Amino acid sequence: MHLAPRSSSLVPAPFSRPSTGRQSAGAVKGRGRRKGAAVTGIDPLLPVRILKLARDKGGILSVADVAIGLEVPLDHAEAGLAECVRAGNALPDYDIARAHPIYRFPEFLPPEPHRIPG
Repeated sequence: MHLAPRSSSLVPAPFSRPSTGRQSAGAVKGRGRRKGAAVTGIDPLLPVRILKLARDKGGILSVADVAIGLEVPLDHAEAGLAECVRAGNALPDYDIARAHPIYRFPEFLPPEPHRIPG
């Protein structure tokens, strides 16, 4: 028997049940969920529409650009951009001058001029 100290006397530790390997639903609350996964009812073609918008806008978009350009709520725009990043079509970046996140779509960016090493 295990004894746990309580105040000045020793009393037996409370009885605990052996583990069954399962956890209660409350014990796993929040596990396995991705940030933004709560957004529901998104158009499954939204990432494709975002790709078209990125092509038309020169390869750089913000959440606001997507929301305004495609007339979708901000949370849908953010979730669609996150899907483009997950699929490898976009790279998240940060515009320091404007202090907000942007997304770069490399295949639609204008080519960089060749530089001569010097």
